[in-house]
Amino acid sequence: MAARLVIPILLVGGASSSPSSLGGLRDSWIEASASSVSNGDRVEVSWHLSDDAAAALTDEVGDEQHIEEVCETEPEDGGAIKTECRINVPKSCWVGEFTPAGSDLSALGVPPTLGHSEWAIPLTTTAPAKWVPCGALFSEGRWIASKAGFGSFNFTVTNRRQTFEYALFDGGFLKPNLLARTGAIAFDDASMPMHRHIARGEDVDSMRVSWNSAQSADAFSSSSDGHRVQFGTASGVLDSELVAQTSTYSADDLCGSPATDVGFVDPGYFHSALLTSLVPGETVYYRVGSDEFGWTEETSFVAFDGSRKETRMLLTAVSAGARANTAADRTDCIQTHVQNSD
Repeated sequence: MAARLVIPILLVGGASSSPSSLGGLRDSWIEASASSVSNGDRVEVSWHLSDDAAAALTDEVGDEQHIEEVCETEPEDGGAIKTECRINVPKSCWVGEFTPAGSDLSALGVPPTLGHSEWAIPLTTTAPAKWVPCGALFSEGRWIASKAGFGSFNFTVTNRRQTFEYALFDGGFLKPNLLARTGAIAFDDASMPMHRHIARGEDVDSMRVSWNSAQSADAFSSSSDGHRVQFGTASGVLDSELVAQTSTYSADDLCGSPATDVGFVDPGYFHSALLTSLVPGETVYYRVGSDEFGWTEETSFVAFDGSRKETRMLLTAVSAGARANTAADRTDCIQTHVQNSD
């Protein structure tokens, strides 16, 4: 990531105040550590509440406040175990990540139609991709209650092919009140092809290669270019290629709120090409992308060999849910009860 840059701060109401000041603030502020990032980078976001907002936070938190992450397990069909975790934290003040930058961050006014619980989602007109409470600090793997009025957090960012920003609120989740927001943060790799996947086709000698990007099939300045997969049987010699089929979806294609309104994010475009007549057991090298917008690094797979009597598999599980940040920022499910730290 590039060296630390302070993004110009857009304050809601009142004049600008210096981020270096730790007291006597008339306005709240928030800043991010970079103005451009790549997928998977971490952005340190720092904030400081105004005197009035900090006093309101102190009044709500009080002298003793419990922070807890509750994990529940229950057996499912087939004997599998389902783990559900949620975080109960002071909700007067919070920081959210929003895509795209410049979105409407006003209070929604009414709860979403699907009955989300108060802890699950802040009710802003544009839903945050992730959030953290600023009435608590995340330290050494756990949340610690705080009424100091300032703090910071390292957000792991996911390339959504658009600019994004962070914003500071008070008023809780039900009546969020925007205090300050950072400027727009851009992705250096916004136009690059991402998220390659392979899946064996209907025929055993085929393999489907899929990926996504920010560009439609009509985005190219040259008619000879396009979303393609290049492949071959020797590394560095990709002498065959296929043009991919491209598709996408809109909010109208989804089932209901919040996916169709406050929670909708442009998914970009999905590309897919089917490689056929592969030689069993042969290594196939490939890359995906285009001349205009860039190519992924070369990688490889081994074509299916039906004569082999043994198949080795690696199975992994992906954990996701209504959490304050991504799983990459949380090491496990914990339960803590911590007093306020003054």
